[in-house]
Amino acid sequence: MSRNTGPPRQEDMLLVQELYERHKGIMYKIARENVREPADADDAVSNALLRLFRNAPKLRQLGDRALVS
Repeated sequence: MSRNTGPPRQEDMLLVQELYERHKGIMYKIARENVREPADADDAVSNALLRLFRNAPKLRQLGDRALVS
């Protein structure tokens, strides 16, 4: 049974931004290793960040500290 964790909050956006800033280089590198076009790699990174933001309420259960350590 899943818990209702509510919609994303402003702090979730800040957390996703921080994660992006910390890991954008490796995210893009991995994406480029898996697709041919740079634009497709950009799209892959954007999609990953969007999924992270949408799932932030679930991830919040782990605590901000676990996500950014």
